[in-house]
Amino acid sequence: MVSGLPDFEPRSFFNQITVEKLPSLATLRELFATPAPEQVRIGVALRGTAAIYLFQRLRNPGELDVQVLHRELLEGALGPRNGQYLRYVRGLDEAEGT
Repeated sequence: MVSGLPDFEPRSFFNQITVEKLPSLATLRELFATPAPEQVRIGVALRGTAAIYLFQRLRNPGELDVQVLHRELLEGALGPRNGQYLRYVRGLDEAEGT
């Protein structure tokens, strides 16, 4: 989870990655409930909006979701930063509660 990021511009962020807007958090939960080991799937939500997005692409051999998260979303789209704005949470329930 990223929070408190100064100068964050959602439009700029979404212009740098390809995401699909989903109808609801329940839809994201359904997608995550269906295994797709050949895919990297990362949910994206912005505080203050009800919008839920899915970043999804084919997985390269041996690639972990967390590697893609850091390389393509956090560093690639947000730019290199130290970890002061980053907090790890496990699962949708914990992320939704923060």
